Amino acid sequence: MADSLYQEYYKFFHKKMVWYAPILLIPLMLLAWLLFKFEFSRYLVISSFLAGPWIEMLLVVIGAGIFSMEFQEGTILTLLYKASSKRDIYFSKFLVIFCYDVVLHVIAFGLTIVLSLIIFPGQVDWFAVYQYQQPLIVNLILTLLVGLVASLLTIALLFFFSSLSKNNSLAVVISFVLIFMGQGLSDNLLNKYETFDFIIKWNPLNMLNLQNQYTTYVVYHELTQLSNLQIIGGALCYTLIFLEFGYLIFSHRKF
Repeated sequence: MADSLYQEYYKFFHKKMVWYAPILLIPLMLLAWLLFKFEFSRYLVISSFLAGPWIEMLLVVIGAGIFSMEFQEGTILTLLYKASSKRDIYFSKFLVIFCYDVVLHVIAFGLTIVLSLIIFPGQVDWFAVYQYQQPLIVNLILTLLVGLVASLLTIALLFFFSSLSKNNSLAVVISFVLIFMGQGLSDNLLNKYETFDFIIKWNPLNMLNLQNQYTTYVVYHELTQLSNLQIIGGALCYTLIFLEFGYLIFSHRKF
């Protein structure tokens, strides 16, 4: 496992996109400020200038590159020859992209602090009580943590679809559709089939609403019909399920 991890980290940090992604976060977060028409909003601050969806998008692009591209280029055969097991290869990739996910969320936290101080000088009271009777700074930290849980599910879905297909573009497209349209699809199902809402509300796409629900609970709780803790638990369970199913597909593929 240690050798596989070293190889994955080495390859990962030699990709230019890995270093460009944190820089790209800056204009993407500023875009959220422009969409709010330059106004100060505590929601804008605790949501890290809406960094969550952009981080997931970057993870999909980079994650597909370290996974599906190896199928297309045939380099996966070299890894299989050197590694002691397919499980080592699969979960080494997951650990690498997860660690990068954590780094991006930490960077988003730092950028939020800096941008807030520059854009809204004297307007941000980090210790003012906001959501859940907690200080603004606590809301920001917890939003990033729940965003990390939501992005874990995104990574697991990406690995699952990447294992199903050797086509890098297809894995990216499917993952993008799930990230940006999956939540709406889940909401429509709950509204259309109210008789089965107990079953439907536990579908994996509903768990992608986690960060949105934490920041705007009143609005999204009506849509998801689940509490924050229920969505967190569901997201973690589905992460394990999709990771394991992805591994089973990966381990039985012929390369």
